Amino acid sequence: MNNNTKEAGEISEEKNGTTTVGIKTKDGVVVATDRKVSYFMSTAKKDMNKIMPIHDTAVMTMAGVVGHAQKVRDKLQGKVTTYESRRGRKMPIESIPYVLRNMFEEDHYHIGPILAGVDNTGNYLYEVEPNGAIISYKEYTSTGSGVQFATGVLEQGYHDDITLEEAQELALNAIKTASERDNFTGDGLVIATITEDGVDTNLYDSIPDKL
Repeated sequence: MNNNTKEAGEISEEKNGTTTVGIKTKDGVVVATDRKVSYFMSTAKKDMNKIMPIHDTAVMTMAGVVGHAQKVRDKLQGKVTTYESRRGRKMPIESIPYVLRNMFEEDHYHIGPILAGVDNTGNYLYEVEPNGAIISYKEYTSTGSGVQFATGVLEQGYHDDITLEEAQELALNAIKTASERDNFTGDGLVIATITEDGVDTNLYDSIPDKL
């Protein structure tokens, strides 16, 4: 058996670097990432979708080692699906970060994902750290190599009554600013808007000036 064989779309573990952002509003959650995958100082891939569905109204972003993120995504999706098939209902969004924390306790992964989701109990935005820490955000967060640049934009643009449309533009501006200053960020945009109706994801080959 060739241990180097990969499934379609899978990227080797050495490749990483990105900027991800999540913004919480009263009507839902907006998550955005760039599309570049870096290998040391080189670009390995320019069209990666770094926002991965977990269930109908929840997603996980990819930041860190790509191979690890893909493994975590597959395992997490499997656990959510098993829960739903056995209980006949959707897993509560609040439970998903704890499932992910348990996975981190079982194995070591070099990733820093954002988890975002919406259900009938509210809108949720989390970061789960490799050490198992779960951080719940009431406003916004950012992860990845361009975090310092994206966070500055989020701090300036966020306000308590932000709408989904405003959050989408703010997320775009955060990723755009990071791409201009961080060598490991760029080559397009993925933006997902999560509401009780589902996840609306849009992919762009280059980072637009406006949505």
